[in-house]
Amino acid sequence: MDEFYGKPLAERYGITLNRVPLADTVEVVNQVLSEKEAGKDLGAVDVIWINGENFLSLKQANILLPDWSRRLPNASLVNWDNPALYLDFGEPVEGYGSP
Repeated sequence: MDEFYGKPLAERYGITLNRVPLADTVEVVNQVLSEKEAGKDLGAVDVIWINGENFLSLKQANILLPDWSRRLPNASLVNWDNPALYLDFGEPVEGYGSP
């Protein structure tokens, strides 16, 4: 992650990738939910790899960015009708996530 993504991000765009390893994703999901409840517009977390129950929790809280996955450069290569891709934890992904 640090080399493959971090190095090009820094060189090409001047972006510093600060990857924070987690023991359990639910910890950061709870942090994001708490920040929203506290009324923070800009939280401490930019990106989380989520799926399953964590995806469902953030989607139900209306925190996820809509339709971003359909704008990715390789989105045209994804079979969005495949149930393994359009459902996560039984919940329609609806552009809130990407395989």
